[in-house]
Amino acid sequence: MPTPIKKPRIGAHTPTTGGMAKRSIAYAQEIGAEAIQVFASSPRTWAQPEAKPELDEAFKIKAAELDIETYVHSPFLINLGSQNDATFLNSLSST
Repeated sequence: MPTPIKKPRIGAHTPTTGGMAKRSIAYAQEIGAEAIQVFASSPRTWAQPEAKPELDEAFKIKAAELDIETYVHSPFLINLGSQNDATFLNSLSST
């Protein structure tokens, strides 16, 4: 028996201000998204936010409960072809 074709999910970029477990999931529910994409940090800087494992876990649980596929968007700055050593090394550590 052939493997069934997985239907693509429809979704959107979601806001993260106020926390992904609350804001991103609420927005996904509001628009009926089956999948979401979030920025885990500012897409325009190399800075990474302070890790908050308890909030990450709450987000994972909520997304799983609602069967919402989640994707993390990489920063806009990544350039693995850069001739600038700092840009290349920051790009490498961001992938």
